[in-house]
Order: sequence, then C-alpha cells, then structure tokens
Amino acid sequence: MVCNLAAYGARRTGLVTLLVVMLTAHVGLAGSCVRSTEEVLDIFAALESEQIEAQIIVRDPFHARLLLKNPTSEPVLVQLPDVLAARPILAQQGLNFFGGQQANTNRASSPAPQAVGGSPMTTTFGQQVGGRPGNGMFSIAPEQVRTVDIACLCLEQGKPNPRSNVKYELVPLAEVNGDPRLAEVLRSHARGEADREIAQAAAWHIAGKLSWERLAGLSQMVAINADAPIFNSLQLRRAKELVDGAASRAAVRGRETASETSAPTRKIDTQTAVERSTTVLPTKEQAVRRRRG
Repeated sequence: MVCNLAAYGARRTGLVTLLVVMLTAHVGLAGSCVRSTEEVLDIFAALESEQIEAQIIVRDPFHARLLLKNPTSEPVLVQLPDVLAARPILAQQGLNFFGGQQANTNRASSPAPQAVGGSPMTTTFGQQVGGRPGNGMFSIAPEQVRTVDIACLCLEQGKPNPRSNVKYELVPLAEVNGDPRLAEVLRSHARGEADREIAQAAAWHIAGKLSWERLAGLSQMVAINADAPIFNSLQLRRAKELVDGAASRAAVRGRETASETSAPTRKIDTQTAVERSTTVLPTKEQAVRRRRG
C-alpha cells in the first residue's frame, strides 16, 4: 500500500510539473506574438509624430553620437536606417530633451560647419547596424534613452570642421546628398573597410564634386608657417578605387531594390491572368449547348 501511495504521489507531481511547463510555454508564445505584432516606426516618422526625441552630437569630423529618447508611456520599436546625415542648425536656442539649456553657439559672425553623413556603428544593445549584420531595429522603453555611435565623414569641403558645441539636427541622407555612391562609401567606412582619410577623400569627391586634382592640392597647417597636403598620392589612389567599388555596389543594390518592388506586381498580374483565363473559357457542356443552339 505504501508503494502504491508513493507511485500515485509521483504521478501527481509529474502531472503538476507538466501543467506548469505547458502554461509557461503558452505564456511565452503569447508574449512573443505580442512582440511580433508591435508596430515598427521609421525613425523620422517617429520624430515627426513626437513618439521619440533625438539629439545628435557631432564630436568631430569622424565621430557622432545619437541619443534617442522615448517620452511616451509605452515602448517604441524604432527602425534606424543604415545611412543618415546631420546638418548644423543656425541661430537656434532652447532646451535639450535632458532639461539643460542649449546655448546658441552658431553665431552669425562664425560660418556654419560642414554637414556630415554617417552610418551607425555598434549600439548600446550590442547589435551592429553599420551595413550588416543587424537590421537597425530596436525598442526604447518608456522614458528611456538609447545611444548610437555613428562613424561620420564631412560632406562640405571648404567649411569649418564640425565641433561638439554646435547644435546639429538629424536628417535623411538624401536631404543632404542623394548620390547612392556616397551611401556606399559611408557604409564601407562604418565597417572599417577603408581608412578615414581615404573615405573622406572619396566623400568630398562625390558630395562636393571635387576633382582628384583639386583634392591633391588641398593642404592643412601642420606648424607655424608650414603646410602639408591633406591626402597623399596613395590615399587618393585608394579613394578612387573606393568610389569605383561604391558605384558597382550601388548599381547592384539598385537592381535588387527594383526587383523587390516589381516582384509583387508581377505576381498579381499573373494571378489576374489565370483568373481571367478560368472565367472566360467555357466548360465542355456549355460548348455543346452553344453548338446545338
């Protein structure tokens, strides 16, 4: 009898454990379904609808930091593009979203610094966005801030270099320059595939339409009464190769995008044609009746 009671207790314990496991799995699946149906917002659409706030700090010609805050009471799922831009805001003053005073450092007497283009690097949640892997999608909890480091290149040669005390605004890259080769150069730079001097020469060649001869003649002060070329001949040769490679990748990306956008249309047209053929063709009995009539 004792043995039977022990066996019964073991079976009962096993059933309880099984029910707990099944309940846990059900809750987990339900949670995953909720997460999968959460709306993904483009970052610029989210900014326009005030579902997130953004502050971009351009620290120098090659580094920027993007701060994204969710001011709402609900989590927000954001899609960050793999290329973007920042341009200086002139003659503006106000509060930043941390509550501190935003000084007006862009005085009319001092020329505006260069706009920059960039591609996100490793984010705080450990997901690499800059060109792959990673899809740039992440969630921001209510009242929380996400930080994204961005590898930058200057886009307006002849203007002063960016500096951290100048306020910048985040904009789509196409608003500053829509050349697809520039986007490819920015991606390559973020992935570390080219030295920043080489990538900068390529960016100025594309964005500023500077010839390679003009770039070879650019100089910078290295000491009192002493200048030196910004780029050497090897760097310019590598920059030409980078631009050529960017043109090839941009062409491939353009064909892939066109194929993805046209594929649904072809599928719908094919389905419509099949439907038309099945409705227009008469059945065998209908054909016999028509001949008799």
